[in-house]
Amino acid sequence: MHNVKENLSHSSHTKGFTLIEIVTVLAIIGALLMAIIPSVEMAMHRVSDTQLKTNLTMISGAGKIYKLDTGKYPDSIKTMIAGGYLPNKDYTGIEFDAKSGIAKGKASNGSIVASETADST
Repeated sequence: MHNVKENLSHSSHTKGFTLIEIVTVLAIIGALLMAIIPSVEMAMHRVSDTQLKTNLTMISGAGKIYKLDTGKYPDSIKTMIAGGYLPNKDYTGIEFDAKSGIAKGKASNGSIVASETADST
C-alpha cells in the first residue's frame, strides 16, 4: 500500500505540459501563421509579376534584334531560342506576336501585360 501511495504522489508531480498549455501554444502559432500567410502570398505574386515583366522585356528585345538581322520578326519564341537570341528556359504563358513584335503574358491578378511596342525606343 505504501508503494501505491508513493506512485500516486510521484505521478502528480511529473514534469510536462498540460493539454491546455499545448492547445494555447497551437492557437497562438495558428494566429501568427494566419497573419503571415497573406504577406507571403503577396510577395510571391510580386516576384512572379516581376519575372513576367523581365521575360517580356527580354523577348521583345530578342525580337528586335532578330528583326534587325533578318528583316522580319520571328515566328515564335522557339525560333528565337533556336537562333540563340533567347536563353533556353521556360516561357510558358507568354505569347509573341510575329506581326507586331509584342510579347504578352498574364499577370498574377489576371490582367494581360504586354511588352513595349517593338518599334518604340
